[in-house]
Amino acid sequence: MRRYLTRGLGGTAADLARAVATQGVAGATILEVGGGVGTIHVDLLRGGAGTAVNVELSPGWEPDAAELLARLDLADRVERRLGDFVVTAPTLLPADVVILHRVVCCYPHWEPMLDAAGRLAGRVVGLTFPVDRWWTRGAIGVRNRVIGLTGCGFRGFVHPVAAMLGALATAGFQVSGPTRLSGEGGFGAVVGVAAAS
Repeated sequence: MRRYLTRGLGGTAADLARAVATQGVAGATILEVGGGVGTIHVDLLRGGAGTAVNVELSPGWEPDAAELLARLDLADRVERRLGDFVVTAPTLLPADVVILHRVVCCYPHWEPMLDAAGRLAGRVVGLTFPVDRWWTRGAIGVRNRVIGLTGCGFRGFVHPVAAMLGALATAGFQVSGPTRLSGEGGFGAVVGVAAAS
């Protein structure tokens, strides 16, 4: 939160917000999945979007999120929900824009997550995820082992880029905007925007 307040978005978060904004967000409803503190939807709200819902699995983000929204006078425009997005998706209203920044890689099965995102997105799905390369899979595998030694149940995943973007195309979205590699974390990430056809 403090970094956002002093320097704004950085890395792939900034890339994703810019890519989504080029699709037009004036008055748009935003659904951010796993948004943490929520800096991406906050940035889009400050850029003209109407309202946002953030679905977050971890309650640890809530104090900083509440402080950020209060500081920027946005609390009345954001609803925060705790829970697994795939499980709670049937209870959510559709949104113009669905954002999945660095969350597909935290979920063991990408299909239900992107299926739910595609069903809920009226106009745009914006997402970032690791590049599917041997060195990325190796690095995430090592990290998973190290994290496992601490007793933490979290695991990271590298999913097939073409299959994920293909699923969005099958759902009626056309991948556009900057689908590119970004150097975040030394591994690179795909920043993709899929607009409704």
